Amino acid sequence: MKKSRFNALFRAYVRDHLSPTPGEREFVSDVYESVQDVIGAQNSLQIGSYPRFTAISPLHDLDVLFILGRWNPSQHDPAQALAQLEAQLTASYENPTRYEARISRQTHSVTIKFLEGETEVFAVDIVPAYVHGTNSYGDDMYVVPEIAVKSRGERRQVREAVARGERQMAWIPSDPRGYITAATALNTANGDFRKAVKFAKGWRSSCKTADDDFPLKSFHLEQAITAWVSANPGAEIFDIV
Repeated sequence: MKKSRFNALFRAYVRDHLSPTPGEREFVSDVYESVQDVIGAQNSLQIGSYPRFTAISPLHDLDVLFILGRWNPSQHDPAQALAQLEAQLTASYENPTRYEARISRQTHSVTIKFLEGETEVFAVDIVPAYVHGTNSYGDDMYVVPEIAVKSRGERRQVREAVARGERQMAWIPSDPRGYITAATALNTANGDFRKAVKFAKGWRSSCKTADDDFPLKSFHLEQAITAWVSANPGAEIFDIV
């Protein structure tokens, strides 16, 4: 089979099986808008694979930065702001979905879980962030709690350890706007970039389902592909994968 045929098959598979559906995108858009109605559009920013258009279906969660101002190393405890946010959400959040919305405050975030019975259908993690410098594109960079770059399971472990007093939450630099800009520019130059990332993430998801200890992280996989496509800008999806 010629490589052109493989390219066509890979692209079709991504389109038909891995790309979020219009219904999923509408759901996320409605949920994000409902969060912005409480915290303000100017104080919120989507992070993670969804705003980079490299998320795969089914969508399970959305991470949102809650921007609290500029970073001050001596005053970086967001507890009061998160307590206020939890109270605001509890009092005024308007659920745009048919699911039950359950709001809870963690050590360094506020979570909205959307439940069907006791089954979690979707979740939004609202994570505090402080502006700290600018990136090479002139956009704001941030410092965020380390949980912002961890998987949901790892976040639970860190939160539990912090709650038991076994460790403190570290604050780390984060450049979500830079990652979004870089991914957009790369996909503009090579339309197979995002498709290849989704194809590889689909493989990674299957590996993780078969073996929960599978070590490769989705974000690291995406960055490896980013580096390779940057060095091979004319490559097609089969070669990228």
